[in-house]
Amino acid sequence: MQQYLYKFLVLYRKLCIPGLGCFSIINDSSLIDETNGLIFPPKPMIHFNINESAEMDSQLPQFLTEEMNIDEELAIKEFQDFSSLFSRNLQDQNIAILSGVGRLNKGSNGIIRFTAETNLLEFLPPIDIERNIKVLTKKITKAKIIEDSEVNELLNTEEINPKAKDYWWIYALGLTLIGLVALLMYS
Repeated sequence: MQQYLYKFLVLYRKLCIPGLGCFSIINDSSLIDETNGLIFPPKPMIHFNINESAEMDSQLPQFLTEEMNIDEELAIKEFQDFSSLFSRNLQDQNIAILSGVGRLNKGSNGIIRFTAETNLLEFLPPIDIERNIKVLTKKITKAKIIEDSEVNELLNTEEINPKAKDYWWIYALGLTLIGLVALLMYS
């Protein structure tokens, strides 16, 4: 059941556990470390909001039906059983774990804290601003040199040479004279 709930959370960006609360995926913005010249890319983060009046998501039964190849009533029952066990674990053992998502810990004061599992995107290295600017500058310069040489090549051809004189009007005048001569001869 847990792998299906994780998949549902990833696809729909929200998963509610009735009577407990909702997990949601929120994109944290990118960060710039100007001191070290690094950019940290944006990444999705899983959050948990306590909401005792939370209800099952309306799309979840249909999703579970398709994923588990069972009928909708059984899918709802399976989810309710999971929700009960999950809540009971949190109540009795002060911890409940949802694979791929994270764990809920209930402190001695009754406060529930959520700890997300390590996100694979956290292992992505930050981007070195200075090095990437140098690489981009080289690529742009190279592209400009190639572009300039191609433009010069085109300008040096006869078809687009601005120095070549255009004599189209002579051809038009010649055709007009031929037409007049033909009219005078046949009339």
